[in-house]
Amino acid sequence: MSPLRRCLADDLMIKATGHGHQSRTIKGMTLSRTFLQDIGAKVADKKCFCFATDKATRSFLVRYDWDGQGLQIPSINNFRDIGTHVNLTATNNGKTLTDRMSKARHSTNRLRWLPLPLEFKQKIVQANILPAGLYGCEAAWVNKSCLKAFRAAVANALGPRSSRASNEVVFHNTTASKDLDPGTYILLQRVLTLRRTLSKYPDRISQAKSIIGNYNKELLQDPSTSVLSTPQGPVALLMHSLQECGATLKDDLNIVQPNEPNIDLWHMPWQHLKSAVEEIAANARTRVGTVARQHMKDLNEIDGVIHKKILHVLGPKERKIFNHISSGAAWSEEHKLDIGLSDGKCKLCGANTTDITHVTWECEHIHIHRHIKPYVILITRACQLTSNMACPKPCQVMFKAPIGGRDRPMVRTLVPTPAMLLVFPSTMQMI
Repeated sequence: MSPLRRCLADDLMIKATGHGHQSRTIKGMTLSRTFLQDIGAKVADKKCFCFATDKATRSFLVRYDWDGQGLQIPSINNFRDIGTHVNLTATNNGKTLTDRMSKARHSTNRLRWLPLPLEFKQKIVQANILPAGLYGCEAAWVNKSCLKAFRAAVANALGPRSSRASNEVVFHNTTASKDLDPGTYILLQRVLTLRRTLSKYPDRISQAKSIIGNYNKELLQDPSTSVLSTPQGPVALLMHSLQECGATLKDDLNIVQPNEPNIDLWHMPWQHLKSAVEEIAANARTRVGTVARQHMKDLNEIDGVIHKKILHVLGPKERKIFNHISSGAAWSEEHKLDIGLSDGKCKLCGANTTDITHVTWECEHIHIHRHIKPYVILITRACQLTSNMACPKPCQVMFKAPIGGRDRPMVRTLVPTPAMLLVFPSTMQMI
C-alpha cells in the first residue's frame, strides 16, 4: 500500500499507516523531494518536519539521514494543520487555538472602550470576535485559563463595568440572536460539526458510535469522575463539553440530561438543534451562577424566551439598569459598609439597608416617582375641549411613560371627554 499524499497550496503531506509504515514514509518522502528538485523547485528543509503516533517511529525519524549528507528533519508531537491544532500526545495541547483566543481577547478589550451602542458591540462579537478567536475549536483542546480570560473580556465589553458583575448573568442579558458566551459557541460548533460530518459521510456513523461507547465504558470504570480528562479527537471533545454542562452523549447519538427531554443529535431538525444545544449551555451557566453568587441563590433556571422578550421591550437606558441590577454589579450600602465607604444607610431616605433590594423595591424616595401619572399628549383636529363641552370627533391619544416603558409610545384613537381634564389636568396638551 503506497503512502497517502495531500497537497494544499505549497505544502505537501505524506502519510503512511499500518505494517511497514516507516519504509513507505521514507520512500514517499525521498521520491517527492527528488521530483520537486527535478522540476526546479527548492524544498525548504528548515520548514519540513515529521510526526508519528508511535514512539519508536518518532525516535527513528529523528536520527534518519535523509540526503546522505547529514540532513535531519525534526519530529514533532503537535502542530497547526488545516486551521486547527493536531496533537499526537496523551496530554491536552491546543496551542494554535490558545493563540487565537489571546488575540481575540485583546481585540475585545479594545472594543470595550469604543464609543459604540451596545447592540453594535454585540454584533461585532457575534460576527467577528467569536468566529476568529474560536476557529478550529471543533477539533482542538481549549485551554481553560485562556477561555476563562476570554469569557471575562467579552462579558466586560457587553456588561456593566463593575467587579461585582456575574458573567453568567451578563451573557443571559444580551439581545443578540445567538448566545455570545464563548463556552456556548464551542459546544454548539462541536455538535454541528459532528452532525455535518455524519451527514456527509454516513459510513462514519458506526465509527462515531463505537468511539462514544468506548469512552462511556471508560467513565463507568472510574466512578470518581464524570468528565473525560484527556479527550482525543472531535467526538471525545464534544463529549467533554457536554459533560461539563451536566449532559451525556450516548452511543445512539442522544444527548441525555437530568430532568430534561433527550436531544436526538442525528434526527432533530437542524433549525431546532441549535436552540436546543444553546439551552443546554445556558442552563449549565445558570447553575454555576447560583453557586458562585448569593443573589442568584435557589435560581435553578432562566426561561430564555421570556427573558429575551423582556429585554426587547425595554429601552436602551432601562436595559442597562436591568443588566446592572440582575448581574449583581450594583454596590449596596451594606457592601460599601464592608469596605468602609458607607455607614450602611440609604443616601436617599436614610433607612438601614441590607442589600440592593432596598433601592430596587423598598426605598420610599424612589417609590414616589413610580406613582407619577403617565404623560399624555392629545392630538386633535382643531378641537375645542373645555370642562363644559366634549368634542365629538375621534382623536389620537399618545401615551408615554415618564420612566421605563416602551421605545415607541402607544397610540389609541378615542373621543375625548371633559373627564380627561380631571384625570390629567396638567399633562394634557391641545394641538
